[in-house]
Amino acid sequence: MRGLWEADLLSTFERDGHWWLPSSKENKIPGALKYEPSVGLRLKLLGKLQPDFDYFDEAAYPAVHGELMDGTIITLFGAQCLSATSSSHGTPSCKFAIERSVVGCYLQSEDEKLFTEVSLRIRNAEEFAASSLFELKRFRDAAGREQCSLNYHEPEETEMRLGEFKLQLAWVVGRKVEGMFTQRLQAEAWFKISSDVPKALDELFEGPVWSLSTFLQLAANCYLPLVCVRARSPLICEDGYPLSLEIVTHQSMRLPLNEPLYRPELLFTLDDIHTKPDVLTRWQQFREKHKSTFDTFFMGLRFDNDFTLEHQFLDHVYALESYHRRSSGSRKLDLNSRFLQLCRRLPKEAELSIGDVASFCGDVVLTRNYYAHQDDEKADKALKELLLYLCILRLGLLLRCVILQDIGFDEAQIVCAMKKTRLPQHIDDVSKQISSLR
Repeated sequence: MRGLWEADLLSTFERDGHWWLPSSKENKIPGALKYEPSVGLRLKLLGKLQPDFDYFDEAAYPAVHGELMDGTIITLFGAQCLSATSSSHGTPSCKFAIERSVVGCYLQSEDEKLFTEVSLRIRNAEEFAASSLFELKRFRDAAGREQCSLNYHEPEETEMRLGEFKLQLAWVVGRKVEGMFTQRLQAEAWFKISSDVPKALDELFEGPVWSLSTFLQLAANCYLPLVCVRARSPLICEDGYPLSLEIVTHQSMRLPLNEPLYRPELLFTLDDIHTKPDVLTRWQQFREKHKSTFDTFFMGLRFDNDFTLEHQFLDHVYALESYHRRSSGSRKLDLNSRFLQLCRRLPKEAELSIGDVASFCGDVVLTRNYYAHQDDEKADKALKELLLYLCILRLGLLLRCVILQDIGFDEAQIVCAMKKTRLPQHIDDVSKQISSLR
């Protein structure tokens, strides 16, 4: 069966077909399903799925089934009506936002525990997973002519635990023709997450899929969208074999995406954690324990360019305060004491980027109180503009250090990781710029 998305989820696609509710298959409505990276899935219908249903009643659309013009079958979940209109001839039309789709089968509910395996391609994952799978060698043949060969090195099998799930890394090597005389070899890193017990889609996406995706984003220090997702179920078979189903899910990308980092620039790579078999499990536990810190941090990676400096500052302070409150178990400490304790956890080299710790913590508290409570008495002393930006950089360094400590990195590894991000150097450059302006 042909798949819906012939390229990756960073491209735009549109397909026509017929759509209906599982309970009323006889009422098929023509319409188009469109995917855009910055918007997600949108379904536009020329008619009503069911005459007596309220367009804006989300409970009415737990699942929508469809068949595309090429015969591909598809299930849509989370349909939410965005608009409904009628033409001059009385023909109704409506537009839906779709949260997730499963291409290749019909499902009745997103809560069905059917899936034991999901495979992912994540943007820039190849840099995280391996330095190079290809080696270019030059040599001379028997006639003395210079030749070259491109050798492929089969990587070692990688297997780790992600809580109750097993994580495996596989490589797919392909050849892409570019023009009449050019061919390009490329290797794609695929992460396979498997479970002994069938899971619902939400359990997989909100659990191990999101944990793995954000772990790579932590390493890259930027948002990395899913490029392709496939799933298998022992209960959905064709000719006795489990079908490979394609999953499309809403990601809220902001385009254009940041340029991907190269391997030497990443906070850490697969090689750095291969001696820490529990690091991904600890990362998942961090997610569960420090949800508010986690969500704030990754919201910043995705949308910081849309936020003001004041908003970014408050987000960093909130994330660190929430983290300390949860990890220390103390609810009575004031904000200054919390930040002093967090700064004491910094490696000595990282502490140099903070400067005078007492002064830094005092500035953070005073500025937080001004922006959070609009205390005009503190307006003159609160950090602004370049000084506020410098403080945000230092808060970001502090946050990354405590996260890496929590998931098992030692002091030397944390110092090495910070240097790779060039964050200490950037802090130093901004500090010098401020000094030159005084």
